[in-house]
Formats: sequence, C-alpha cells, structure tokens
Amino acid sequence: MSRKGSGGRGASAAGSSEGGADGARVVPEPVVETVRLPLSFHPWRGGHVGEFDRGLRSYRGGESRDWRRVATVRMLARASRGLDVLGPAPGESLPRGFLWGDPGRQQFGMGGPDWVFGPLERPCRRCATVFVSSAEEQKRMHEERGCHIDVMPALCRDCRQVKRVRKEYSERVGHLGGTPAPDALLHVARLGARLLAAGEQVNVDRLIGYSRTARRTKRLARDAALVEEELLALRASGVRRRSPG
Repeated sequence: MSRKGSGGRGASAAGSSEGGADGARVVPEPVVETVRLPLSFHPWRGGHVGEFDRGLRSYRGGESRDWRRVATVRMLARASRGLDVLGPAPGESLPRGFLWGDPGRQQFGMGGPDWVFGPLERPCRRCATVFVSSAEEQKRMHEERGCHIDVMPALCRDCRQVKRVRKEYSERVGHLGGTPAPDALLHVARLGARLLAAGEQVNVDRLIGYSRTARRTKRLARDAALVEEELLALRASGVRRRSPG
C-alpha cells in the first residue's frame, strides 16, 4: 500500500531551462514507463507495492516474518529521484479480495499512501476476537469518510453494533424527562436488554422498573412483559450492575 522510497505524486512541468534566451538548455521531464513491481501483503500491516524493509509499519502489530508476496503488478512510474510510482497501469487487476487505492483521496503522512487495500486481520479492541476488515471497508474508511490512512478498524462487526446500541441507549435515557411516555420507557428497556446480553453494564433494576411501568399501558402490556421476562433472566444469570445508566 505504501509508496515508501518513491518520489512525489505531482507531475512536474514539461521541462525546465537553464541559462539565457540564447542557447538555453532544456531539461526534459522523465519519461513515464510501465514497470513490474512486487505486491506484498501483511495480514496486520496491509499491503506494499515495491521493495521494502520488513519492519515496515511495525506499529500496526504482527510479526515481520508474516509478509508474503501475493502478486506482481504493472505500475506506471518515472525515474527521477528514485522510482516515482504514479499508479497502476491501465487495466491492471489485483487478486481477489484486493482493491486499488486512490492516494489523491487519502490523508497520509509517513505511513502512506495506500496503493492497495487488502483483507486485514485485526484484534477487536472490545472483545479481543480477531476479525477481518475487508478491502471495501478500508477504502470506504480512508477515501470516503476521510479517516487518516493510519487509522485502523478497531471493533468487530458485533462490537460495532453494540457501540451503536450503547449510543442510542444513552441518547434515549437522556431524553426521558420527568414523566416519560410508556413507549419511550419500553424502548429504553429493550435497548438495555440488548446491552446486558452483550456483556455491557447497565442498571438492570431500573430497566425492569421501566418495563413494569410500560405494562400498565394496555397496548404495550404484552411486549413489556416479554422484555421484563428477559431482563429478569439476565439478572438471574448474574449480570453486573452499576448505578449510572
């Protein structure tokens, strides 16, 4: 993914001159040519087009011995100060599961840009499960959402869902007000039950109280009874409680 050791991406002027108007010496721009470069990939650190130091991006984790060559790709480049890689040759394809990156849409520093995205294996920050972040997900993160190229996916799919539920739960609790509507209480109780089932800490007794209040409304009685039953089972299973939430 990185262009380590290459020159800048911007095109230079068509040529430059030295001396006066008479007898000026024109320095031609380096010729763009097609070169074949190795594409290497590391399951934690990502991909790299060209030769590299095996310690590349060691801060992303994993062992340096896990680098492997996955393909040889044709790239457009020009020889200036080193090899200035401009991008993939027209029609050049990648192995299944890999996508070409667009450095012009990336924010990067010493760790970029990324010419190629591939399936990364990452340990989830919440549950420690190793999950796969697809090339599509990374491309969307770095080229559509504007995340810096060194920002890596931190949560697995399930934990991202828990994070969204936690956010909605906090927002709903914050809007309950002094005399909350039964529908609002039941919705918060449902969200809390999902968090408890995922191992999150919320006040289960308070949630049971919300569901019992909602049961007094006839049209909500059946749904509220089911939520209360689920909450009672979660409490009996020994879920931890805390006063906030």
